Amino acid sequence: MRTFKTITFFLLLLFSNLIISQIRTTTKADQNALDAVSGRGGIDWVNNYPKTCFCCDGVFNLPTAVAINGPQTIDCAKPTVFTIDNCKGTTINWSVSPSVSFTGQGTNSITLNAPFSGSSYTISVTLRCGEKSVTGTRSVKLNVPSNVTPAFLTTLTQVNPNSWNINTVPTMLSGVDHWWGIQYNGVYPNCSNQCLPIPYTPDSSAAYNLGIFGGTVSSTGIFTPIGQGTNKTSGTSGYGINYNFPNNSCFKITHYVRVCGVTYRQTQCVKVETNNLKVANGTSIKPNITVGEIEIVK
Repeated sequence: MRTFKTITFFLLLLFSNLIISQIRTTTKADQNALDAVSGRGGIDWVNNYPKTCFCCDGVFNLPTAVAINGPQTIDCAKPTVFTIDNCKGTTINWSVSPSVSFTGQGTNSITLNAPFSGSSYTISVTLRCGEKSVTGTRSVKLNVPSNVTPAFLTTLTQVNPNSWNINTVPTMLSGVDHWWGIQYNGVYPNCSNQCLPIPYTPDSSAAYNLGIFGGTVSSTGIFTPIGQGTNKTSGTSGYGINYNFPNNSCFKITHYVRVCGVTYRQTQCVKVETNNLKVANGTSIKPNITVGEIEIVK
């Protein structure tokens, strides 16, 4: 009987030690978890934080570099979107060089607003979490149309015995910005022998002082008169210039088109001869026109 009690005592003692050990082990594991969540205790975070990009109270998981998603080339006349993967809790800052208007600052997506004028751009984005920051960049090139031309057709129609209507139709219509200028170039037959381009003069007052009858037409067809003359319109095409001039006139017309930051121009010098008075009102003629070369204006 004494031997049985002794065995029972030792079994109870052993069982008690096992329970206490398990309690201590559980308590230590729980404390480790609490330390990991609170940032205390020097616990290794490898298995204790989200694997996605995040920032929370100075604790973060940021990539070594930020990948910017978007095209390699952009159309100079169309808005373009660039994005990064979501990274919760970070401060996001975008920049574009050369500077261009864009929307979406502070978010994971920006839209570059057309039209663009540079040949290439560098897009940068920085993710910040406290004192820690990472940056990503992406270079893109501008897709410049290869068939841009300022060429145009000039038509004259007799309005009455003393005046003609001039109407221009450009080869390119929508998608480019137009500037039209017309200046007197003498009285027939004493026209100027030089067919020099009219300087690009977007300011209406300056154009008036230079004796320019002109107007601008936006890429969407909005006509704005500038300089001298009234009742000017964008003509039959919606992208040219239309105006009445006296008979026996010599005048020159310069047409500028601008697309993707590049400006092109062409000049035509027109002579309306005396014998044109003999044609009936409303008749169109092919005037004596000197057509200048197409130029790229730097």
